[in-house]
Amino acid sequence: MIATSYILLIDDDQITNFVNQTIIEKSEVPIGTKAVITGTDGIDYLLKCLSNHEDLPYAILLDINMPEMNGWEFLEEFSRLDEKIRNEVKVYMVSSSQNEEDVKRALSNPNVTDFLHKPLNSNMVRKVFG
Repeated sequence: MIATSYILLIDDDQITNFVNQTIIEKSEVPIGTKAVITGTDGIDYLLKCLSNHEDLPYAILLDINMPEMNGWEFLEEFSRLDEKIRNEVKVYMVSSSQNEEDVKRALSNPNVTDFLHKPLNSNMVRKVFG
C-alpha cells in the first residue's frame, strides 16, 4: 500500500528493495514505499504520475550501479523532466560505494538532496524522513 506520502525505491536488486521497504516500515515514519527495478521504470513511473495527476513520491532512493540505466543516467533524464517533478521530489543517492568521487559527483548534482551509504537503517530513515 502506498501512502499519500511515499518514497520511490529504484534499485535493480529486488531483495534490497524488499529489505529497504521493511526497514522504512519498521522505522515508524509515516511514509509508504513503491519500488521499481530500473532507472527507466523510475522515469516512466514519474511521468505516469504526472500525466494521471497522481501524487508524486516525496523522495526517491536511487541506486548508482544498475544495468540498463544507472543512477547517473537516471539523473540526466530526471533533469529533463517537468519542473513540477524536479521541484517536488527529493532524490537521495543510495550506494554501497565507498568511492569519494561518487559522493562528490552525487552531491554536486543540483537534483540530489544527499548521499546515503548502504545498508539503509532505521536511524537513517528517521533522520531523513522523520
